[in-house]
Amino acid sequence: MFFVKNEKGEYICARCGCGGKITKDHFIPKSCGMTVNEEGNYVGICEKCNREKGDDIVLPSWYSFLPRGQQEELRRYLRYARSYVLQKCKDEEVEKYLREMKRE
Repeated sequence: MFFVKNEKGEYICARCGCGGKITKDHFIPKSCGMTVNEEGNYVGICEKCNREKGDDIVLPSWYSFLPRGQQEELRRYLRYARSYVLQKCKDEEVEKYLREMKRE
């Protein structure tokens, strides 16, 4: 699970950095057929960002408050889930990212 804490040790949103109620969101949505309970598939974001994300797949860079190492882990998870994502994805930016990732 990818959660971020501020300097006071309080959880903050991995996307916008606000405090408050942090929800456990799926990095790769359930609609992509990923196993829901895989620990590497959860990111802590606020309710507002969770609503904005909805059922979309977003790139690891969307989670700007995650440390670089955790963004890299999400990138590896996205590579792992690549075949699921490409079947369901409707976002051209994510599709392009995944196709470029394959060439690496």
